Amino acid sequence: MENENHGLPFECRVFSSCCKGTGVVHLALVVDFSMAVTTPPQRLQELYQQHHLPLLQDLLKWPQAALTLSINSWLLQHWLEQGWEAGLQALRELYDFGKVEVCGTASHHAILPLVPESVAFRQVRRNSRLLQQLLHPEWRPAGFAPPQLGYGHELSRVLQPLGFHWCLADDSAYAALHGTVPGEHIVRCAGLSVLLSSRLWSERLQHLGNFSVSRFARNHHEELRRWLEGAERGYQVLRLAGEAAESAILREFVDAHQQLGNHWLHASQLFDHFPLLEGDVPPGSCTTSVEEFWNGNFFSPWQAQGEAWRLSEQAISGLEAVQDRLDELLTSTTFAAATPAQLESLRRLVEWCGELQT
Repeated sequence: MENENHGLPFECRVFSSCCKGTGVVHLALVVDFSMAVTTPPQRLQELYQQHHLPLLQDLLKWPQAALTLSINSWLLQHWLEQGWEAGLQALRELYDFGKVEVCGTASHHAILPLVPESVAFRQVRRNSRLLQQLLHPEWRPAGFAPPQLGYGHELSRVLQPLGFHWCLADDSAYAALHGTVPGEHIVRCAGLSVLLSSRLWSERLQHLGNFSVSRFARNHHEELRRWLEGAERGYQVLRLAGEAAESAILREFVDAHQQLGNHWLHASQLFDHFPLLEGDVPPGSCTTSVEEFWNGNFFSPWQAQGEAWRLSEQAISGLEAVQDRLDELLTSTTFAAATPAQLESLRRLVEWCGELQT
C-alpha cells in the first residue's frame, strides 16, 4: 500500500503527519526484563545485581511508580533456582501495592508469529501460571508484551482465549502502512486492542544516561506537544529494555515529565482515557526496518535461519505424534485392564522422556 510519506524517514513520517496536540499527555512506560534462554548465567547475575534488583527495590520508594513490567517465567524460574529472593519479594510488593502492572509474555522468549499456535499458546499460558504462583492465584494480566514486539494477527487467536485484552507492538510497521501513528485513539485489530510503542523515542530512551535527563525530557515534551497539537489529550507508549534501565536516571526522567505536566499511567489505564477504533496493524517487530517491511521480511533476522526452522518443524511434528500416542494410551481401558502392550508402550515413552531431560 503506497502513501505520500512513503519516501520519508520513519521519524519524519510520524511527526510530520501526526503533529496535532497539546492538551494533557499521558505516558506509559513498559520495562522489559524478559531474556532469551541462551543468556549465559553470568550475564543473568550481572543484570539482576546491576539493573533488575536495584530498579525493583527503588520503585518501592517512588511515590507513584506507574510502570508496566514484562518478565518471562524462564527468567523468574532462574531467580527461584538461584535463591534471589530479594528480587522476587520486591516484585510481589510492587504488585501488592499497585505500583507496577505486570503484563504477560512468552515463557521462553519465542518469536510467536513464527511458531505453531500450539507452541505459542503453551508458552503464554506457562508464563501466566508461574506469575500466578508468585504474585497471586487470582492475578490475570490485561496486556501482553511479545518478545521483540513480534506482532502478527495470529496472536489474537492465542491471546483472546487466555483473557488478554491488549497486545504491545512496535509502531514502525503501522507508520509505514498508514503514514501516521495514532495518539488520540487506540487501534483494535482482529478483536484485540493494540498499543503501539514509539520506536523513535524508545530507542532514544535506551541511551538516556548519555544526555542531560531534564533536557531530554523537555525535548521529548516539546515533540509530544507538536505531535498532538490541537488535541485535548494524547498518549504515547515507550518501551525500555531492563538492561538499559538505570534506576536513578529513570526516576529523574519520570519526575521531569511530571513537572512538565505530563501524566504517567500503567499501560492498561490508557483505555480509561482513549477510545478504541477499528484498524489494521500489520505484522512486524522492533527490529523490522521500513525496507524489510515493504519487502515482506516482517521478522528478520529470525526468518533467515532456514535450517533451524526446518529442524524445529520436524521436532514439533515428532512431539505431536508422541502426544497423540500418549492420548491413545490414556484411554479408560488402560487403567481398567491394561494390556502388556499398553504398559510397554508407556514404559518406552517414559524412557524416551527421560533421555530428553539428560
